[in-house]
This record gives sequence, structure tokens and C-alpha cells, in this order.
Amino acid sequence: MAACAASVSFGCTPEQKGCIDAAALWGEPPDGPICIHGDLVITGRSEAELAALQRVETIEGSLRIFDNPGLEVLPAFASLAIIEGSLSISDNEDLAVIEGFPVLTAVEGELYLGENAALLEFTLGPGVAELDDLFVALNPRLTRIGGMPGLSRVNGDVLVIGHEAAKILEYPALTTVAGDFVLHDNLALTALDLPALTDVTGRCSLRRNAALASITGVPSLARVDEVNIGDNDQLTAIEWMGPLELRRLDVRHNARLERIRLGGSTASAGDIIVVGNPMLHDIAGFTDVETVVRLEIRGNGALRELAAFSGLTEIIGDLQLIDNPSLIGPESWFPALKAAGGLWIYRNLSLPPQVVDALEERLVVGGTPRVGDNGGENTMLEPCPWPEDGICDADWGWNGRGTGLCASDQKDCAAP
Repeated sequence: MAACAASVSFGCTPEQKGCIDAAALWGEPPDGPICIHGDLVITGRSEAELAALQRVETIEGSLRIFDNPGLEVLPAFASLAIIEGSLSISDNEDLAVIEGFPVLTAVEGELYLGENAALLEFTLGPGVAELDDLFVALNPRLTRIGGMPGLSRVNGDVLVIGHEAAKILEYPALTTVAGDFVLHDNLALTALDLPALTDVTGRCSLRRNAALASITGVPSLARVDEVNIGDNDQLTAIEWMGPLELRRLDVRHNARLERIRLGGSTASAGDIIVVGNPMLHDIAGFTDVETVVRLEIRGNGALRELAAFSGLTEIIGDLQLIDNPSLIGPESWFPALKAAGGLWIYRNLSLPPQVVDALEERLVVGGTPRVGDNGGENTMLEPCPWPEDGICDADWGWNGRGTGLCASDQKDCAAP
């Protein structure tokens, strides 16, 4: 019991009977401050049974609150200062309000808030600055995701998934996520309020947030390993005003996306992939990028010009410009580019072939370029210059559409 007693901030000592196992809390707990030795599990309880929680000051293990039918309000834990493990509130079908933890200063594990069908409000309190992980999921009536104004660092992942009513996500003091930051399937989410966030060590993934119209609420983001933004039906703008250091940017299938603008970026990046955004017409802010591993711009129906990469000198892997029907260049595109590991430019119906030829002539390219079927061309190479490379270069192959640059490519297009 000594460890439990030593952690209590309001006067428990090893000699006091206030340090108890969790089971004793539901019998006749001692008077005065209480320290729970081990985990505290609250399940199958009514609000009337929770009076003793007001005197709990420290939980040596985790606090788990789940499966409490009929519990509509979780009263404030008025004295709880320290949870030495994790905090989990889940599967409480009638719970509508969590009144919070007004003096809580530490949760030394993760926070999980999930599958509370009636939950409208959640407040943790202002004192918790750090968590191991933060997982908020499947609370269909929750209107606002936040309630932690003091949270500044998450040592692992932030996962916010599967909400139907939440319109805003706000963590105003959060500066660092040392794992992944994932926002998926939050159908009513319209705004992000993350003014202090500067670092995401892992990936930042925003997918299937049907009402999210812009990503402008993260103005301080400076470093992130990977950004994935996809299938956000109302998203029109991706904008970061400050310099952004990233390894990979992948933007796919955002039906209304019109512009991608970065305030600046580092001299090198990994993959930059922009695929299947039919209304995208403006890509800007990559002028400082000198080297990338792969640059793929594919299937963006409204994109006319690709002038954002004026400082790019080398593409280690492939430059792929494919199926962009409005793309015209311009002639001054990629003015500093000297070398690419591969060159794939085809099926861009408005792109003048002479613009492509001029680019190809001045580049050092590894292998035979896949170029053709651009403005006015009908490319049908025979024999195919890329035999047995695993890529179907006829119109169709066993697993779908090929490049269409060759009259036939039997070995690569046939089923294995």
C-alpha cells in the first residue's frame, strides 16, 4: 500500500485506512480521502451508488467505466487528482453527460472514450497536459470533440473515428503528437481548431469526413511524416501557411477539392501523390522542393497548369502525369528539373505533345519513357518497348485498364 499512499496529494499516509482496494469502495468505504489500490472498474452502477467517488483522490491503476445501463450523468470526480494508469469510458448506452475531472492533473496511460450511444458532452478538465494515446470513437451524438483545454502532448496516437454529430474538433493547447493523428468517418465535422499543433511524428490521415470543407485550422503545423487526405466529399481547400516538413503527401478522391496550397516546404520530400480530384485547379507552395522520390499527378480533371514545382531539380523515382484531361503544361513547367528515374506522361488529352517532347529532351531519364496519347495523339507502339516488365501496356489487361501505349503486350497483360 505504500506506493498508493505515497502518490496521494491530499494527505493519505500508509497508516491511514483511506488506501483501499476497489471492491471496498462499493461496501463501506472509510471516511475521508480515498486512494484506490489497483484498477477501479465502474460497471453496472447507478448514479446513487457513485457518491463515494467524490472522495477518491488517487487511483493507482486504471479507471474503467463501462456498461452502466440507466446511468445518464457521470458526476464530476471532484477530488480525483491522479490516475496512474489509463482512463476508459465506453459502452454506456444511456450516458449523456460526463461532468468531468476538475482537479485531475495526470492520466499516466491512454484515454479511451468510445461507443457511448447517448453521449452529448465530455469534459476531462484543464489540468491534464499529457497522455500516452487518445482514442475517441463511435459516440454518435457527441456534438464537440475536445474538453481538454490543457492537453499539450500525446506520446502515441490520436484517433478520432466514427462520429455522426460532432461539428468541431478542438484541442487548443496541443503541440505534439508523437504517433499518428487520424480523423476518419466523422460525418458532420466542419472545423478543426488546432492552433498550437506543430509536430506529428507519424502520419496525419483525414478520410471520409463528409462535411469538412477546408483544412485551415492547423496554422502552426511544421513537421509531419506523412499526410493522407482522401474521400472528403465537401473539402474544397487544403492550406498550410507556414513551411511544412513532410516525407509523403497523398491527396486522393476529394470530389470538390479546388486547391492545395503550402506556405513553403523543405528542399526534399518523399512521395507527392495527387490522384482523382476532379475539381482541382490550383497546386501551389512547392517552389522550395528540390528533390522528391516520386511525383504522381493523375486523374485530376480540371487541372490546367502544373507550375508549382519551379525549384525541383531531381525526381529519384518516377514522374507520372497521367489522365489529366485539361492539363496544358505550361511550356515553362519544371524549369530546373534535370533528371527522373522514370517518365510517365500519357493520356493527357489537352497537353501539347511538343511540350512533353521538350521536357523529355532535356531530362536524364532512367529507362524508356512511357509517353504518348497526349493532345491529338493515337499512340500504338509495335513492338512494345517495355516487354515483360509486369505492366500492361495494351488497352486492357487481366486486372483492368493498361497504359494503352502499345498495340499489344501479351505477356504483361495476360493473367498470371
